[in-house]
Amino acid sequence: MPKRSWRIFPGKIHLKIGEPIDASKYSEKDRERLMKTIRTVMIAQSLELGGKGGDPEDAIAARGVEGSNRNNLVADDDDDGLHTA
Repeated sequence: MPKRSWRIFPGKIHLKIGEPIDASKYSEKDRERLMKTIRTVMIAQSLELGGKGGDPEDAIAARGVEGSNRNNLVADDDDDGLHTA
């Protein structure tokens, strides 16, 4: 699925389910550390599967704005997908 789009194209996907991360070991104050831990694991798994990985420091939303783009989705008359405004 292209970034910022809900258009789905046929093809193979590769999925890896990793070891569980015990979130009970993190307090509310450690929320950022938990998110970085999860992101680091996801990037490593993406690379293992031949993916592009990602920047472990770029893509962690500030507290209170997580998922904020979901509220900005609008229909796009040019195609069948949804795109952010």
